[in-house]
Amino acid sequence: PAYTPTPAGGFPDVVSNEPDTILRGLPGARIAAISDPATGESVAIQAYNIGFPSPRDLRPLSSAITEVIQGFTGELNFLLVPPEIEWAVPPERRLEPPITWIGLGLSRGSIARLVDQRVISTSGVTLFLYRPTASVPRFLFLAGGFAHDHNNSVMHAIWNVFSGPRVLPGILNLAQSNPAYVGMRPEDVARAIIGSLEVRVTTLRNGNIIAAVFCDSPTSSPPRWREWRDSIARLPFPSPFNSTGFARRAGRCHGCHGADHPTYLCPFQDVPGWN
Repeated sequence: PAYTPTPAGGFPDVVSNEPDTILRGLPGARIAAISDPATGESVAIQAYNIGFPSPRDLRPLSSAITEVIQGFTGELNFLLVPPEIEWAVPPERRLEPPITWIGLGLSRGSIARLVDQRVISTSGVTLFLYRPTASVPRFLFLAGGFAHDHNNSVMHAIWNVFSGPRVLPGILNLAQSNPAYVGMRPEDVARAIIGSLEVRVTTLRNGNIIAAVFCDSPTSSPPRWREWRDSIARLPFPSPFNSTGFARRAGRCHGCHGADHPTYLCPFQDVPGWN
């Protein structure tokens, strides 16, 4: 198949809002099997604009994904495992339906090439390729409710909360047990983490303003990171010169499945030759 060329500077990043985004929603037994060294290396695959497959779509999607992997790697004998819901969990307690396929039986070199490529876009299907591992993300949440962003007032409002008494002590407390900050003075830890704060402000087509908030984590523990993220997301972001902002309910782009933008603002739509 013909591939969309990698643009200058590379493809846009797909931004996650959970450490386990890649495997989120899959059955625990499958995650355990994938993680078992006896299984061998695998590649996690998500498809652009495709969620949990219906029974009708399962075979054609499997064929399309298999064709792309075969064409890119030249390997023919591998196993493609489709997403599966954790049926043992009651519906009201399930996470969002999983969207990740798993490729097994590929050579280590082919998996490395796929993950390094990261995005393969063809006229039939577009794939995002990852290692099936968990990692604490920099992205925290989207905030909205601001009336404007005059003089960077959105950034100032969020920075004031992060550097204030409701967030900064928690950052320093979590960082004490993080090996990345061993031996650093508290003021240097605070400077490093608060200095990593990034706020990307976007005006939506309806005129509303949203802010994507990124920050280095003070902890390497996913559960403690979630507690920290959620504690900040419950706070208001007031400003003397703007309306108060609040974290918005988490959602995902239906295209790339990223968490930092609505679907119609998906950056992949602007990639030259995008399929």
